[in-house]
Amino acid sequence: MDFLLAPPAGAGPLRIGMPRHDVDAALESLRDLDVFALPARQVVARMREHTRIEADPEDPASFIAPTSC
Repeated sequence: MDFLLAPPAGAGPLRIGMPRHDVDAALESLRDLDVFALPARQVVARMREHTRIEADPEDPASFIAPTSC
């Protein structure tokens, strides 16, 4: 499963260029999401609790996290 950022600025609580302290806090909020132990549909459902995720119309096995702007 691939996640693409459209445009590539960030996803959910993570943003490119954010300070390290903020990155640590954002990653902590996603810590309980074990992407290797859960089925892909469950990972997507849980990630949707943190950010908008849509199926990639060009690749059914991939998802994109479009920006809200």
